[in-house]
Amino acid sequence: VLGANEAFSEVPWFWSDQFSVNLQMAGVPYAVDEVVVRGVPDDRRFSIFYLSRSRVVAAFSMDNARDIGVAKRMIGRRIAVDAAALADEGTDLKSLLRVREEQVFASSKRTE
Repeated sequence: VLGANEAFSEVPWFWSDQFSVNLQMAGVPYAVDEVVVRGVPDDRRFSIFYLSRSRVVAAFSMDNARDIGVAKRMIGRRIAVDAAALADEGTDLKSLLRVREEQVFASSKRTE
């Protein structure tokens, strides 16, 4: 907003419905050193996470909007994740958010 000294911090995101397929992208895949696929692309329902130094910087999904919702929070919070857990469809993505929050809380307790 004009005159404000605050930086814009919203995670960039877009979606498009192409016939019967929903495509979504969040973040900007820059300085990526690892790409993690969650799901099976041939099944036409999957997500791709772009990592930079273990942090999620962007995500793409095809018919998997729920993953993008969590990915946006990971990107905004600069969450470092375990790539194997991220790829594992049995892992609840929200649990990766909680693990990181618990680590931050525990490290802040040690410095007090």
